Amino acid sequence: MSKSIEIFATRADWIEVLSPVEEDIPFDIFQGGSHSQFPIRTTGLTHMKSVGKATTGISIQEKRYLFVPRDAEINPRIVEQRIGGHRVIVDQLENANSMVIHFGGIFGEKTLISGVSGQFHRGNGLSKYLIEPD
Repeated sequence: MSKSIEIFATRADWIEVLSPVEEDIPFDIFQGGSHSQFPIRTTGLTHMKSVGKATTGISIQEKRYLFVPRDAEINPRIVEQRIGGHRVIVDQLENANSMVIHFGGIFGEKTLISGVSGQFHRGNGLSKYLIEPD
């Protein structure tokens, strides 16, 4: 069962909320979606410049990120293309102990675009902080 919540937050808001989570359950971050090669692992939210900055102004078009426990292996799906080659798909389908966030954030000078925090698999350690609070 999937579950998600819409969140209006700036960079400072995301860091304030996720820093205590990272102290309790250290996590790594991968850009989700379709890629020509395996995406780079990012360790630590504060190293990501895109947190809290919307680039498109359209919530569903903002980049999505897969959060997994620190040093966990992720299982991307390799999809062969009809025209040759392949795409590397990074999502929750094969990564049960993960959570997806797209940050949204400030767009332009005065517009706040919503982000989304979601999970596909119920009850993993990361999602309990944002999706299943006590």
